[in-house]
Amino acid sequence: MKEDKIKILFKQLQLTEEEQEKFSSLKLEKVKVNEKAGSWIFVLRSDKVLDLEDYKFLTSKSEVAFRDIKKVIISILPDEKDNTLLKDYLGYALT
Repeated sequence: MKEDKIKILFKQLQLTEEEQEKFSSLKLEKVKVNEKAGSWIFVLRSDKVLDLEDYKFLTSKSEVAFRDIKKVIISILPDEKDNTLLKDYLGYALT
């Protein structure tokens, strides 16, 4: 049986079983690789907007797991639009 792409990513990020369960609603939609820029963008689909702390957690795990890559970006596309966390994300993006 073919292993789900998100589970492979979770293994690469070395997420615990508990952490994998927490992010079980995520689906890996695609990986965009830009060889010239040395960057990888992981495009994930989610049913809702992740809390900022969860996003930061996934970002930090990906930076460690893929430290040989110049730039790693986690992009999450929520199915349900919700602007309640917009202020948190905006503040984070501006720092």
